[in-house]
Amino acid sequence: MVKLNNAELRYAAEGEAWETDFVWGVTVNNAPTMQDLWNSTPVWGFPYNASGLAPSPAAATMLDGGIAQKVAGGGVYMLWNDLVYAEATVYGGLSRDTRNALGAVPVSGSDTIVGAVPYWRLALQQSFGEERHNVQFGTYGMHVSVNPGGDGSAARTDSFTDIAFDTNYQWIADPKSVVSDMVSAHATWIHENQYLSASNILAGANRRGNLDTMRADVSYSIGATVTPSIQYFRTSGSANPLYYGLPGGVPNSAGFIGEIAYVPWGKPDSPWPWINVRLAAQYVAYTQFNGTTSHAGDNNAFYLSLWTAWRF
Repeated sequence: MVKLNNAELRYAAEGEAWETDFVWGVTVNNAPTMQDLWNSTPVWGFPYNASGLAPSPAAATMLDGGIAQKVAGGGVYMLWNDLVYAEATVYGGLSRDTRNALGAVPVSGSDTIVGAVPYWRLALQQSFGEERHNVQFGTYGMHVSVNPGGDGSAARTDSFTDIAFDTNYQWIADPKSVVSDMVSAHATWIHENQYLSASNILAGANRRGNLDTMRADVSYSIGATVTPSIQYFRTSGSANPLYYGLPGGVPNSAGFIGEIAYVPWGKPDSPWPWINVRLAAQYVAYTQFNGTTSHAGDNNAFYLSLWTAWRF
């Protein structure tokens, strides 16, 4: 995200001063929610990194990464008085040749975007208690049409309208300290209406369906060093056997993610503040996977990760 302008509006009347901060800018990116300010939306939401090899549910909403790296777009955003955030962005699908050249996503057999993809975001935030507490409530969404599997022979498209709500809470023990204890909680709910005209013609899928995704997580950071986190997630929707390719066609999955992260250095008081290393151990436990609770735990995964960033 690129910030182009930062202006402060001032108004004085009858000897009383009134000040309002106003920030606006433009964003250019290739994944809806990439530009978001909070950690509840899909791109930057928990878990912040995950295994690319572990089993994952077959169903996900388009807003939940369904068109990431398949599009590029630009828009405008604004933050008024540190209270109201609003954004409007329009995306367009990247061509097959462009995606092949970038090597960002598998192209063969993947959906292709048809027409413009509008994305919108609106949020309210407020700090209180001497900046120790911050809360946010928001909504976001988009509309996208695709040729399923890149096949446009049906002369129809599948279209998806996603509407989401999210909330965040943060508590900081000492706002003046960069190594203060901190509690962070995030939650989001995405509802998707599916109009599957092309898939109905090409594969006999049900013409209409819906899909819901819910995630909620909380973490406690101890001295900006050790951070245990836990999340509950659930995806549920209408049965559509020929669309999802699942026995029974039920896309429901649910479970928990537990993680503990350790950041030994990188803080101002550490002996090596220029070395930023994050070690994490993560466990994903399913209570339901692709519509069944039977043997759902067979898809559980344990994941170790290491992130590093050097500051010069």
